[in-house]
Amino acid sequence: MHDDVFLVMNDGWLNAAKPRKTIEDKDRKLSETPDLVVGSGRSATKYKMDLIPPSLIVARYFAAEQATIDDLTAAAEEATRAVEEYVEEHAVEDGLLADAMDDDKISKALIAARLKAIKTGGDPDEIKALQYATKLYNAEAAAKKAVKDAQADLDLATLKKIRRPDRGRRKVARARRQVAGDCRAPRRRRSPSAHARPGCTDSAARRTLRRDGERPRCRTGESSD
Repeated sequence: MHDDVFLVMNDGWLNAAKPRKTIEDKDRKLSETPDLVVGSGRSATKYKMDLIPPSLIVARYFAAEQATIDDLTAAAEEATRAVEEYVEEHAVEDGLLADAMDDDKISKALIAARLKAIKTGGDPDEIKALQYATKLYNAEAAAKKAVKDAQADLDLATLKKIRRPDRGRRKVARARRQVAGDCRAPRRRRSPSAHARPGCTDSAARRTLRRDGERPRCRTGESSD
């Protein structure tokens, strides 16, 4: 809390709330854990949020995307469990995956090498076990990639939202002015065939205010609903 107060007093709220790049100092062996990661591999850019946890932004604006990531994460964990259980059952002495092991360890690469060596002329049961293990490893890799890609998209969307904190407020303020102007403007007589002026009827501006938790009101103070 004291650090937060210092940041606000020293830099001001807007500057202190902005995302900053993480500190990476190899000489001091200092590496901050990032809150957001944009990009992948060596080109990835890592950001730290000192005041506003990204989870608050996600909960407010990207709840559906987070729910999708949670489902994908659960699927990835299930895929990992399937690999572990199959390996635990068959990567033992006299097991179907025993000959694929190296120094009591097994991996997708070892399984692929063993399968390549016995694919023609090997024991059919061992070949089937190796093929099934390969299938499980591929499913696990695909599930983890899906989580990583979805998280990268969410991190980028969150970063863009944090960098434009005033956009939503400007939209709401614009909607208030439009609603007030519609209610204040006099209605004109028109022929029955002409389109009627919306006046205080529903509009995109009113829907914007309702989404923000407000009831659209005219300048007189009466609700326009």
